[in-house]
Amino acid sequence: AFLKSILYITPLWTGIRSFFLESKDEFHGMPAFSSVLLKVLESNSVDQVLMVFFVKERVEFSLNSKYSNKLKCHQVTYRSNIELFLMMPFIMIWLIYLVLINNTKVVFGHGAIGAIGGLLSMLTKRKYVQRIYGSFLIDEINSSEFALFMRHPLDYLSFKLPSHRTVITNDGTHGDLVFNKLNRDSSRLDFLLNGVNKMDNFTKLRSTEERPLITYIARVDKWKRAHLFAEALIRLKKDFSNNFEALIIGPIINKEYANYIQDLIDRNGLTEQISIVGAVNSIQAKQYLTDSTLTCSFYQTSNLGNVFLESLTLGVPMLAINCNNSLEAIDVSAYEECTESPAEIAVKMNLLINDEVKRMKLSDNAKKWANSNLTSWDERSSIELTIIQNILHD
Repeated sequence: AFLKSILYITPLWTGIRSFFLESKDEFHGMPAFSSVLLKVLESNSVDQVLMVFFVKERVEFSLNSKYSNKLKCHQVTYRSNIELFLMMPFIMIWLIYLVLINNTKVVFGHGAIGAIGGLLSMLTKRKYVQRIYGSFLIDEINSSEFALFMRHPLDYLSFKLPSHRTVITNDGTHGDLVFNKLNRDSSRLDFLLNGVNKMDNFTKLRSTEERPLITYIARVDKWKRAHLFAEALIRLKKDFSNNFEALIIGPIINKEYANYIQDLIDRNGLTEQISIVGAVNSIQAKQYLTDSTLTCSFYQTSNLGNVFLESLTLGVPMLAINCNNSLEAIDVSAYEECTESPAEIAVKMNLLINDEVKRMKLSDNAKKWANSNLTSWDERSSIELTIIQNILHD
């Protein structure tokens, strides 16, 4: 009997690098990708998983022996999108060869680069699943399709190409609306909220005597808008002379932006009160959340990310901006909504810091909503595994 193999076409995201490059037997991030891959690797429905990573710089793979028999890794390096475009005929010939020699049944495209999998499946008549984790296309959805294609060719194709199933994360970026406009009915859409770690049990380590702790958990990058958090805290100090401690927690992606925020903090004399912590692991991040009097989310485009969902699950009072109506899936009693004005955010921060009853109510409502509406990562990844298994056995 032939082996049943599945071919992944995917970026090598930061959160999954250590698994593929440092022989780790578990992932340290990107649970929407990693929890499903682990299920695929443990499943008897698939004999071999071929990974084709599209990377900007060449990497050395080093897999844990637990998975090295079933998992085979390849890479395509490209420096720019133009170079990728020029190399495409050669990449396609090589990918067709990989599909044929390994008797690949399903091509599984991830992110915008996954659209290459759509083209490959058309050329090889293989089944194709497209996995989209969120999209910025909603901002330009009223442009013509030609304009969208010219500006964002791979993003456009990841929605447009015919697939057997398309799975899109409901992360507030309205991927379902983009899909319905560009694709309509040429494939099955699964529009799913991310899972959460329901088994987490964290205890507050911070005593009530300490200063209130306000946290902002996000990669330090412009669109995550930690500067808005810093500006609101400056107003909180100025207008209400609050004695708080605030932490910006997450990997520094944009060094220049981090320096800009640090300068803002220093110039306003808040170096003692606001710190940029940098990257921490998920256990540490959840401990910081548990210890928070209040946590905030002021991202651009959408605030319905993993941090938001995990915060609700842990029952941490959350202050967030409902930009682009990205939080429409969440009950309004489960978080405190605010505008983009630093002065108004400061008013809400002050109110929540000083009103324990309101915080407790928010915390209870958040936990209740999360309990009723969110699944564990185990359940959530099983849904995706079932989709893959059904396509394999069709």
